[in-house]
Amino acid sequence: MIRGLVSRATGLAAVRATSRAASATALATAPSATGGTSAMMRHVPPSIVTAMGTQSRGYTSSTPRAVTVVFVEACDGTRHEVEAEVGSSLLDVAHDNDIELEGACGGELACSTCHVVLSEEWFEKVGELSPVSEEEEDMLDLAWGLTDTSRLGCQITVTEALDGIELIIPDED
Repeated sequence: MIRGLVSRATGLAAVRATSRAASATALATAPSATGGTSAMMRHVPPSIVTAMGTQSRGYTSSTPRAVTVVFVEACDGTRHEVEAEVGSSLLDVAHDNDIELEGACGGELACSTCHVVLSEEWFEKVGELSPVSEEEEDMLDLAWGLTDTSRLGCQITVTEALDGIELIIPDED
């Protein structure tokens, strides 16, 4: 009997919390009659507003930003300028845009088939954001056409700082 009461009380508390959250979301995102932000919006903490993805009064949207990435095929110089979602790996960006960058292990750091070559400038910038791990160095040792500025595409995460990055896909022939 006591277990049943505790279970019901816990269930009611969860329903009330969910209901309060839904009400806060509805009030916070409701436009005012004048087309601006509702009066309630001014009292919603910025962390909640940002989590809801609302843009108002300087708050940023939670929608990921896209940056430009340029893949250059070493075999013939073909350039593929694509939009990349922040947070994706360069391997995923290549696959999403039908660019031939193998990635045989699926981005699990178990091969070197997503080997790319960066300019010295981009290599340094990427290294500041995502240093080469010992595991990546071990896999790079197996890569064909290894250079001092080689990286694995699966280990580079796209950030806004990488907007405009160019990388070369080595020719395996």
